Amino acid sequence: MPLGFPKLCEIHGSPDLIPDEVLYEYLDSNRQNLVNEAKLGSDRIPNSKLGKEVRRRTKSDLFWFARYFGWETNPVALGRPVSFNAIDEENYRVVCDLFVKKDDSKSIIEQDDFKSRLLLWPRGGLKSTIDGYDVAQWILNWPHIRVLFHTGDDDLAVGFVGEVKAHFAISETPTLMNLFFPTFCVDPSRKEAADEFDCPAYERKGRKEPTLTASSVGATKAGRHYEVIKNDDGVTDKNSTSSDQCSIISGKLYLAEKLLTPGGYYVDYIGTRYAEEDHYGVMLEKNVESISLVPERTGRCWSYYENRESGLKILIGRAIQIKEEVALSLAKTEKPVTYKEAGESGCDLLLPKFMPFNWLMRELGKNEKSFEGQLNQNPRPASLIAFSRTMMLKATVPYRELPISGPVSQVWDFAFSKKKGRDYSTGCSIIWREEDEVDSNGNKTGNKGIAGYVQEVVRKRFPNPASLAAAVVDLAVKHKPFIVGIEDAAGSHFLTDSIALLATRTGLPEIEAVCSHIDWFAVDNQNDAKRIRMASLHPWITDGRLKFAAHCMVEAGGMDILYSEFEKCLTSHHHDDIPDVVSHQPRYAPRATQQIMENPQAETQTSKEQAIFNLLFEEGTDAFGRIGMGVPALIDYDAEELQDEEMHTETPAGLSNILGTGLYG
Repeated sequence: MPLGFPKLCEIHGSPDLIPDEVLYEYLDSNRQNLVNEAKLGSDRIPNSKLGKEVRRRTKSDLFWFARYFGWETNPVALGRPVSFNAIDEENYRVVCDLFVKKDDSKSIIEQDDFKSRLLLWPRGGLKSTIDGYDVAQWILNWPHIRVLFHTGDDDLAVGFVGEVKAHFAISETPTLMNLFFPTFCVDPSRKEAADEFDCPAYERKGRKEPTLTASSVGATKAGRHYEVIKNDDGVTDKNSTSSDQCSIISGKLYLAEKLLTPGGYYVDYIGTRYAEEDHYGVMLEKNVESISLVPERTGRCWSYYENRESGLKILIGRAIQIKEEVALSLAKTEKPVTYKEAGESGCDLLLPKFMPFNWLMRELGKNEKSFEGQLNQNPRPASLIAFSRTMMLKATVPYRELPISGPVSQVWDFAFSKKKGRDYSTGCSIIWREEDEVDSNGNKTGNKGIAGYVQEVVRKRFPNPASLAAAVVDLAVKHKPFIVGIEDAAGSHFLTDSIALLATRTGLPEIEAVCSHIDWFAVDNQNDAKRIRMASLHPWITDGRLKFAAHCMVEAGGMDILYSEFEKCLTSHHHDDIPDVVSHQPRYAPRATQQIMENPQAETQTSKEQAIFNLLFEEGTDAFGRIGMGVPALIDYDAEELQDEEMHTETPAGLSNILGTGLYG
């Protein structure tokens, strides 16, 4: 005989401590008893101890709703047991936890300080199904709420509304929703527009907005207001085929946020990537400086970020990723860094049961671009990425491997021209040194070559020209370059006097000299000049002649921004500020070589470890081992020669001499 609900409460301590699967099993096995009890009065079950716990859990725990309580109204359930539900704890708890955790003891606006969310998840990965449960949960908590489904086309929007309606439909065999929330349920034959749903638990009384409305991007809803907007699949393959189209759609999606009721309500973006310049890419770019990864909420193939300044949460799920150690091993052995080469054991899978390795490889074989965009949130196919993440990681060196000294060149590119598709000014400082050249096997060839190490990259939005001029001088003071080059574009040259004046104020003659003789190089307007220049960095990096300090970017986002811009610099015309400014640096390699030849002592091969050893243990040498240039050796005085002559004094009245010679008390 199955246990009753009071016994379950006794075993587990209280109703809220009963595990989800145990509670659901009780509900499922006692379905007929619940149906019979509901016939005695529609309020009997909701007001019972069991009813109160089930209603509480359904209104506050989205995973419980999506996994258990709402399984039978899931479009794919078709009467099958809950074990068929792909929304499981291991893979989907993280998705459910992204959405607002609801508490009906507070008002809608008080639910969460984070008002925006971005969920990027593989196409077909049930993200919209869970989003539909979230909408139903909003309605169960506040039947007077107004929700807008905003999607890429009308049919999709109507489909989403239909899925939410299905959760509240009265069934011939009562569903759990019918039993525990009877006042929210409606006859599916009720006459209602396909793109609207009115919750029967709230009488609209002339309000123009129904509980739930469907609309496509760009369709006018002027004069209406909503507490929640669901931009679910607002970006599609059809509306993201060009940069201009992406820009238009992004503008319309942002404009739709104006439909939120004033005061700070909620907007969720749910989708998958189709193009580098799509709206999701725009959102990520706008937040890149102030978002932070939350490690404790980041796992296998997914990353969770927060931007507390803008109140945005981001969850990005990728169907497949090559394990980092496997990728580095493949690159080290000159093997292609591909999913096939890594093999199933060398890759992490987001949804291994739902999207197994063999299925993913078949999808990859059909179309690499759509595979990477729609399943991996990466609109750049790996075959088109010249500067892969693995290559960039190999070219990244720790602080201790940087040259201690050497000629330094600095380049700046100012964001004065909006035609350049950028709003960041970027600076780059490189220290050069002569090194032994090596072949593809890592063996020394016996020849010497020049190598550059990126010490620091500055990438910022400067509020005014004066702050930009100050940044140029500050970077020069920090690294003491022999030359500063600036691209002479769109009025950049007008900062000449400001830079020179600020350099004079430093009181450093070498800074005044270099900042008063800036190399203003002309913009190359030839077709594809920038693309060709950035591509020319490839042999520099692969041959080990251009390396990046692991700390060269200290702003929010750090090295991830640098790697990302290099990955997409040859496949997109946007957001390539860093590779663009770095690509100007090789023009100064010959001058750096000349500097080293003229003053070889200034460019040493001393490592950080050797420098520390020299300072600590080589008496009289500096960090570079130069005799006579360091701190003078300490003189070892004879302690006996330094002793004072013995002093003695008598204390009166036999008092003890307790504080030293001549002092008593």
